[in-house]
Amino acid sequence: MMFINTNWYKQEELPMMVAHEIGHMLNGDTCYMYDHSNTGKISSEGAANRVAIDLLLQYCRDNDIQFNNYIMFLQQFCIPLRYEYIVKKKMVMN
Repeated sequence: MMFINTNWYKQEELPMMVAHEIGHMLNGDTCYMYDHSNTGKISSEGAANRVAIDLLLQYCRDNDIQFNNYIMFLQQFCIPLRYEYIVKKKMVMN
């Protein structure tokens, strides 16, 4: 089960937020893992973001949504710049 605040003050961030939370579910993460270590939390957050990027890229492919470059994709889905290299690599590969 996941909860999404659809009243989030930055509505443009919702697609990435939802994809991120789905990423946690697909990765089998639980809320209890945060009790153990910061390293585990940081690792699972990064992994959830990578899954979220995959989901959003697949959504765009499935719906024939194209971007001229990876920066536009990052901006459209409010993806943090620290994931720029992942998006760039994945967009070049496809």
